[in-house]
Amino acid sequence: MIPLVVVGAAGRMGRAVVQAARESEGFEVRARVDRDANQPEVGGVWSDDPRSVVRLGDVVVDFSSPSAPATWPGCARSGAPRW
Repeated sequence: MIPLVVVGAAGRMGRAVVQAARESEGFEVRARVDRDANQPEVGGVWSDDPRSVVRLGDVVVDFSSPSAPATWPGCARSGAPRW
């Protein structure tokens, strides 16, 4: 089982990634990241800061926004795998 953190999880593509992970036996969504205002009231781990949950996954999937690369160095310093 590959643990995932999905950034932009409340958006159209983020929801599609979460759904695909649910339907796959090889992935498990351990945390979802999105703005507080976009976070639906559903179970699971939600955060508005990817650095606070990055260690929960072996892979971070980011479908948030074009400015997202600005958060990647912080995620890398927090322990996200580098590839």
